[in-house]
Amino acid sequence: MCQHQNRCSIKSDLEIKNEKIDLLLHYMFNHNANGAEKEKEINMKTASEVSSEAIHYTQQYNTCKYFWKCVLTNLRYVWLDNNKIAGLQANAFDGSMVPKLSKLYLRNNRISVIESKTFVNMPALIQVYRSNNDIQKIEPDAFEYTPLVQLINLDSNYLSKIPRLGKLKSLKSLFIQANLISNPTFPDEFRNLKKINDIGLSNNAIRTLDDLTFRNLQNSDVRKLGISRSQIDEISTGAFKWLRNITSLKLGYNPLASSDLEMAFHGLV
Repeated sequence: MCQHQNRCSIKSDLEIKNEKIDLLLHYMFNHNANGAEKEKEINMKTASEVSSEAIHYTQQYNTCKYFWKCVLTNLRYVWLDNNKIAGLQANAFDGSMVPKLSKLYLRNNRISVIESKTFVNMPALIQVYRSNNDIQKIEPDAFEYTPLVQLINLDSNYLSKIPRLGKLKSLKSLFIQANLISNPTFPDEFRNLKKINDIGLSNNAIRTLDDLTFRNLQNSDVRKLGISRSQIDEISTGAFKWLRNITSLKLGYNPLASSDLEMAFHGLV
């Protein structure tokens, strides 16, 4: 059962104390003493009255392991950092409930998988922050219904490869730093991501950048690429030839010799 230890912010200047939060939330999972899942009833009339004004919601440092479904129709920003959220199941975020949600912060939790259809009909969602979790897997259609997402931050997780995010045609910034990625080859579907321009891959287990690593970014507008603090000791001559618009390349703190760098820069000429 969730124990509310924070406050809900309405228009950033009106606060509803802990005991009132239940008027705003509809928990998807609320375990009883026997561990059975049951829905928690709330005063929908009261919630709907408040929802017309709610812009921000913040809930941190508590023992919630599952997520709730909001009924706040004007909610735009949600902060759920520093909790113990272990899973977000299908329809956890439903656009019919939070149609204006644009920024979602779920940092420092215990999420291991981003499930299929976690987001449903979320036309306003632009930025998603899920750093410092336990994410090992992202289902292919987890972000299928978020057409306008521009930024995803997955730093400090346990991903072993570049996630398949080909349906995010509006994606501009992707950060997967401090994961377990050893093969940084971008999947074929990234050929459709023409707007992506900022990629962070530093602090991974990458050793080699070959001619195929960035090939599927050839249609993209990548201008910034960070691959520092990895284990890169080999870069092929054509590794960067696909990144025609690159303006910032971070390769610091890798075991690269001068000859390796010469090969790398040759591909940029």
